[in-house]
Amino acid sequence: MSSEQFPELEDTQELLQDVLAFIDENTCTDATTTSLSVGNHPKKRRSRVYSSDYERSRREKKKMERESLQNQIKQYETQLELLRLQKPSQKTSSKWGWVGAVTEEEEKRRKVEEVNYQLRGLLIQQLHAAQILGGLVMQQATLAQVQYYTESIL
Repeated sequence: MSSEQFPELEDTQELLQDVLAFIDENTCTDATTTSLSVGNHPKKRRSRVYSSDYERSRREKKKMERESLQNQIKQYETQLELLRLQKPSQKTSSKWGWVGAVTEEEEKRRKVEEVNYQLRGLLIQQLHAAQILGGLVMQQATLAQVQYYTESIL
């Protein structure tokens, strides 16, 4: 049997024990004994008895989960420490850091304005080309009309 089959077996055994305990608690020989037992004495809860393998595996699971959580805590503490170390360096440069940010933003704005200027130039060229083509089409249409009239007259 592989180790992967053991948890299913243990879970099945636990379920079977729970079912048997439930059946034992809810079965009675006759109605009078149940009425007497309910009225006079409170039922004692039956303690569960688990197999040693199940108990061991449960302890191991809890231990692994605890170790996993402790490792996560260590990782988060390390990340927090790194963030704390980075923060003071930002504070020292923050006094004059705004100058760098302003310079950077100004450079970005200048580049965007330059691109906009180039795009406007291209747009003007496109408009001129469209006007020229429109004029050529109009001339072509007029020439076609003149040619049609001259042919119809002749």
